[in-house]
Amino acid sequence: MQSSAIRSLSSLLSFASSLSSGPVRSGLEK
Repeated sequence: MQSSAIRSLSSLLSFASSLSSGPVRSGLEK
């Protein structure tokens, strides 16, 4: 169960990363 949850989180993270690769990312980092 845990590994599947971690996998979902990783997928979500990479998806958000590719989405916010630009001004959105710098805004969040600030």
